[in-house]
Amino acid sequence: MDQIRAELIEILTCKIDALEHLAYVMAGIAADLRLHGGRPEADAVTSIVRAHRIEALRVRGELAACMFDPMNDVDGMA
Repeated sequence: MDQIRAELIEILTCKIDALEHLAYVMAGIAADLRLHGGRPEADAVTSIVRAHRIEALRVRGELAACMFDPMNDVDGMA
């Protein structure tokens, strides 16, 4: 079970990194589009950036849930 949890944590962490990197790159593209007068296109790309950031937050929640182990709760809160 610990091996599966470790692999899931690694997968989710990589997914978060990829989503954040993609959002960062696309934010740069949106800024470049704005500089060249492409406001409607930049707004569309900005919407996609927001969607990627929201997805990264959702995956962070999955990661937090995966890292919580009620069987090994040291504080006795479970």
